[in-house]
Amino acid sequence: MQKRSFLRRIGRLVPFLFFQTCYGVDSKGEPNMKQLKNEYRIIIWGLGSVGRSALQIINAKESLKLVAAYDIDPKKIGRDAGEICGFEHAGVTVTNDREAVLNTEADICLYYAASVWDEGKLPDLETCQANVDDIKDLLRHGKNVT
Repeated sequence: MQKRSFLRRIGRLVPFLFFQTCYGVDSKGEPNMKQLKNEYRIIIWGLGSVGRSALQIINAKESLKLVAAYDIDPKKIGRDAGEICGFEHAGVTVTNDREAVLNTEADICLYYAASVWDEGKLPDLETCQANVDDIKDLLRHGKNVT
């Protein structure tokens, strides 16, 4: 029950984080509406519970387009992102090819890497460093990361 409540809260937070990252805020903390675009190209990095919620939001909005999905789970690789999450066909095949995803033209990367936190354990230094390295690579490739 507690995990489900946490996931609901995270699911509500996803649109807020996406808005903050894509639009930004001005010096007064107000949304910067000058940067609005007709369509935002999105990468989902990790199709676990939170990635699934993000895909549901992307599917519901005409202005959002999934352009890549990255995951390391062998059961997900090579399958359609929508199919994995129990939604309609998304038209994007999940891959574990980091370079292909890093070189995909996108406006934002929603970064939801799995961690041992998911199992109720503290992450080790190696896991944390891998996540930091992923984010640094995404930023080097010009992606907005949230």
